[in-house]
Amino acid sequence: AKGVAIAMKGAGYAVNQVAGAVKSAFNASEHALGVALKGAGYAVNDVAKGLKSAYNSSTKAMATVLKGIGYGATDAAKGLKSAYNASSQAVATALKGAQYAATDVAGAMKSVWNLSANEAAKILKGAGYAVDDVGKGLKSIYKLSAGAAGTALHCAGYAASQTADAMKSVFNASADAVASTMKSVYKLGGDAAKSILKGVGYAGSAIDHAMGSAFNWAKKHLNPY
Repeated sequence: AKGVAIAMKGAGYAVNQVAGAVKSAFNASEHALGVALKGAGYAVNDVAKGLKSAYNSSTKAMATVLKGIGYGATDAAKGLKSAYNASSQAVATALKGAQYAATDVAGAMKSVWNLSANEAAKILKGAGYAVDDVGKGLKSIYKLSAGAAGTALHCAGYAASQTADAMKSVFNASADAVASTMKSVYKLGGDAAKSILKGVGYAGSAIDHAMGSAFNWAKKHLNPY
C-alpha cells in the first residue's frame, strides 16, 4: 500500500485520488491507509484530508487514527483543523476522545490557535478534562503561577473547591495563596474559604495563617480544630 501511495504521489495524483485508490486496491483499513499516506511523505494535513475523503469518519475517529499512526496532539490538531475546518473546541473534544493528555492538548491549543491560558482552560474543561489535568497543562505549557492558574480555572468554570484542589496538588500552593484566590477571584467570604481550605487538606495552623493573611481574621476569630 505504501509503495502504491509513493508511486501515485510521485506521478502527481492528488491525495484524495491516492487515498481512494489505495483503499480500493488493498481493502485498506483507515489505520492502514493512514500509515501508507504518512509513509509516502504526505504532511499531516494531507493525510487527514485523504482519510476524510476515503472514510468520512468523525473527528474523534480521525483523531484516534492520527494518534495511532504516530502523530502528536499538535500535528493531529493541525490535521483536524485543516480537513474538517474544525473549531478549537471541536478539536480538543476529539483529541480527548482519542485519549491525548490534557497537557498535550493545551500545547496544541496554544500552538495551532494561539489561545491564551484562560481560553485554553475553558476549552479543555469543555472537552471534559479533570481540573488537575487542566492545571498541569496550564503549568507546563503556559508556565502559570498558582494564582494565575486559579484565575484561569475560574474563567473555565471550575468550582472554587476544584480550583483550590488543583492549586494545592498541581502547584503545591500555600494555604495563603489559595485563600487569596478564593477571596479575590471567587469572591468568597471567610467562612466559605476556610471550609474549602480544610476540605482540600491544609493543616489547621496553615489555615489559621491564611485566614489572617487573606481575610484579616484575628486569632480569636478562628475556631479550634
